[in-house]
Amino acid sequence: MKRGKPLRRRTWMRARSKTNSYRRRDRDLDYMRFVRKLPCVAHELGGCSGHVEADHAGRRGTGQKCSDLEVISLCKQHHQQRADFSGPFRSWNQEQMRVWLAEQIAKTQAFARQQGALK
Repeated sequence: MKRGKPLRRRTWMRARSKTNSYRRRDRDLDYMRFVRKLPCVAHELGGCSGHVEADHAGRRGTGQKCSDLEVISLCKQHHQQRADFSGPFRSWNQEQMRVWLAEQIAKTQAFARQQGALK
């Protein structure tokens, strides 16, 4: 079936905003490189395996990442277990997890300041 004329829009299209409507997160790639060189902060929970990753552990909205200044160093296994509440994190509730993460972020930032990696 062939159409004689193209379909017409009933309303005008709105022009897109040239600026983003959301605030971009703070980026600090040098600090993230520093954190990836540190040992896993969950090593006392046992069973570290895999390379160390910079885990965005700060508070954030759903589907978003926190600032790069709120990262901790976790091995690949503990990073996955923390996200799934499995392994050593299985019995933790959300409040316990938040307290532990806040402590680890503070320790990581204090060590980075001491080493001169964070201003």
